[in-house]
Amino acid sequence: MQTEGRTQKIAVTGATGRVGSHLVEILEQRGHTVVPIARSKGVDVVTGEVRTPGKVTLPGSSMSVLEALALAGSPTNNASNEVIVIHPPKPGEQSPEPITLNRRDLELGRAGRDITLQDGDIVNVPVAKRFYISGFVKNPGSYVLDTGTTVSQAIVLAGGLAERGTDRRIRIGRAVNGQTVDLPAELGDKVQANDEIKIRARFF
Repeated sequence: MQTEGRTQKIAVTGATGRVGSHLVEILEQRGHTVVPIARSKGVDVVTGEVRTPGKVTLPGSSMSVLEALALAGSPTNNASNEVIVIHPPKPGEQSPEPITLNRRDLELGRAGRDITLQDGDIVNVPVAKRFYISGFVKNPGSYVLDTGTTVSQAIVLAGGLAERGTDRRIRIGRAVNGQTVDLPAELGDKVQANDEIKIRARFF
């Protein structure tokens, strides 16, 4: 609020519709100069694995999830492939359920996977869950775990079997009740977070 002589200059935001117009009229009748300020539109990308988390400005009335991630500097190397979108509740309504999207699907342009973001939405990129694969694969190491990844798909991510590797007698080291147990695994079994897939060598 600024005072100019006997008049006050008042900056207001969101003075729209019948109520907003009535407020402006009352202020002007009292000798105030009303300066409307456009409401800042944005989508909060919060506490997620993006390079510059914070508020990003909508270029128009809406944007896509990929556009929001690009404006936030893109996901980090530790980012999950899942993106969580939270819509703010409407007045008098309960908060809607968060929406989970697969970032790889968005990047591949698969129809129907993206959603349109609007003012006040929150986009969160969680830290990736990971699994480990060791033994006779071409690229043993740690990999990002996507929901539904199977042992067979994990081997493909690791570059496939090494020359002496076999997809038989696979074992998985998995934490169960605070202890690591060694379990037999089939190619179609689902991988869990922090699993270690152990690929053995052929007998001959």
